[in-house]
Amino acid sequence: MKIGILTRRDGYNFGTSLQAYAMYNAIKRLENNVVVIDYSEYSLKAKIKYLALSVMGKLHIPYNKSNIRYIQRKLFIEFDKLLYKTSSQFRYNIPDGWNEGFDKIVCGSDQIWNPAQKTDAFLLNFAPDSVSKIAYAPSIGLTNCIDKFTPKDLALLKKFNHLSCRESNGCKILSSLTGMNCSEVVDPTLLLDCSDWIKIEKPIDTPKSYLLTYFLGESKNYPYKAIHELAQRYNLEIINVCLPHYNDYPGIQNLRCGPQEFIYLIHNASIICTNSYHGSVFSMIFNKLFYVFDRRYNISGYNEHSRFDTLFASTPLKTVPLTSTLDELPYQHIDYAMVNEVIQKKKEFSISYLQKSIYD
Repeated sequence: MKIGILTRRDGYNFGTSLQAYAMYNAIKRLENNVVVIDYSEYSLKAKIKYLALSVMGKLHIPYNKSNIRYIQRKLFIEFDKLLYKTSSQFRYNIPDGWNEGFDKIVCGSDQIWNPAQKTDAFLLNFAPDSVSKIAYAPSIGLTNCIDKFTPKDLALLKKFNHLSCRESNGCKILSSLTGMNCSEVVDPTLLLDCSDWIKIEKPIDTPKSYLLTYFLGESKNYPYKAIHELAQRYNLEIINVCLPHYNDYPGIQNLRCGPQEFIYLIHNASIICTNSYHGSVFSMIFNKLFYVFDRRYNISGYNEHSRFDTLFASTPLKTVPLTSTLDELPYQHIDYAMVNEVIQKKKEFSISYLQKSIYD
C-alpha cells in the first residue's frame, strides 16, 4: 500500500513544520511506504519575495530583519528534508488526475480547511476517484464560517471516505455540510510521545533559567508588561522566538532557531507565554507551566478560539485566552496528571481512527 500525505509545510512556522513531521511519522508507524506530496499553496509571487529576502540576507547586514529571516529559514528547509517527498513539485495547484501510484491520500493537519486559507488542492480536487481520501485533523479554525464553504467545496468534501477535524466545532460544521460522520481527533503532534520529540531536538545556547515567549502577529500586541513582571517574579531571563523579532522591547533575547531548536527551547523553559496553538500543544507535551494569550486580528469578528476550546476541553486548563493588555499574570498551577490522562485517551481514539481509515 502506498500512502500520500498532503499538508501545509510552507510558511516557516514552527507548528506547521512540526505537525507535518508528526503526521508523516505517525503514518509510517502503520505503513512504511509513505510519501509527502511536495506542494506549497503559496503563489510564485510569494516565492519571488522569499528569494529576494534570501539575497538580502546573504549580505549579512548586522541584525537586519532580512538576515534574521534568511538564517532562520535555512533551518526550516533543513528540517523539511527529514520528510520523504514526491518527485513532482507543485505550487498552488495540482493537475487534475495526478497520482504517483497512491492507494490512499491523507490530508491534514493544520488550518488547511480554514475558509480564509484553503485551496482546492487541500480538498484533494486533483485525486482520482480510485484513490481513497482520508481527512486527518484538518482545522477550520474559525467558529462561524459555514456560509464560507462554496458548493464546489461541498462536492469535494463529500468525496472523502473518512472525515475528521481537529476541533469539535469544526466537526459540527463538516457534519452539517456533508451529512457525514466527522470524528474529532488530536493534532498530529500529540500522536508522538514526548520521548519522540526529545530525540530530534537540537540544543541551543540559553540562559540557565528562562521564560520563553512565542507570539504570532504584530509586535504591538506583545504583552511586554505582564511578561516582564512574570520574569522578575521568578527571576528568569526572557527569550523570544518568532518572526518578526521584537527589537523594541528591552531585556528580551531574540533567538534564531528552526523547528528542532524550538522543541529544545520548549523542553528546557521554566515558563512559556504564547498566543500560538502549537506553542500551547508543545507546552502540554512537556508538562510546562504556560500562559495563553489572545491573538488579535484586524478583521472584525475574526477569532480562532475554537482551537483552544477543543485542546483544553475536559482538562483543568483555562479555556479563555488572556488579554495582552494585562500588567501582571495570575499565579497558576497545572494538574498535569489530569491533563495527561485526558490527552492520552484522545490520542488513543485518534490513532484508532487513523488505523481504521488506512486499513478500510
